[in-house]
Amino acid sequence: MASKIAEAELDSVEKVFAAQEAVPSWKDQLTFRSFVIGFLLTILITFIKVKVSLNTEIIPSLNVCAGLLGYFCLKVWTQCSSQLPFTRQENSVIQTCVVAGSGIAFSGGFGSYMFALSGRIAGQSGDPGSKDFKNPSPWWMIGFLMLVSFLGLLSGIPLRKGTHNHYYI
Repeated sequence: MASKIAEAELDSVEKVFAAQEAVPSWKDQLTFRSFVIGFLLTILITFIKVKVSLNTEIIPSLNVCAGLLGYFCLKVWTQCSSQLPFTRQENSVIQTCVVAGSGIAFSGGFGSYMFALSGRIAGQSGDPGSKDFKNPSPWWMIGFLMLVSFLGLLSGIPLRKGTHNHYYI
């Protein structure tokens, strides 16, 4: 009985999207409004994650919040302007932007060690001769964040090269 109800609900959801093409072209998926909303929500979620991380050292995921806020913002945008209704793919673009941006901010150390690199913080340690600090400039931080962002990719490719022909039992 429950499976018949689930099948009926699945059929009704698919009927709603039956008139649409299966997957829109990439130009239709990557829209200006999805990037604007994604950028604004990335800033908001990043500040929330860094604040919570600095206060509690617990890192919230906030992926569901990003999805719901993206849906809400797109809904408001389309109601305020007489544009085409938003698509599921636009909401996915927003979620991807938010998760990637806030992930880079977290893995880059803005909620933990990035602020501790400066000479001002090193001076507060009580050791007057301490030379173990790095005042991060914007260009240094950009390079560091690029390295942190691509570290998994750069370390995973060499490890994968030797294993693609082997089968494990």
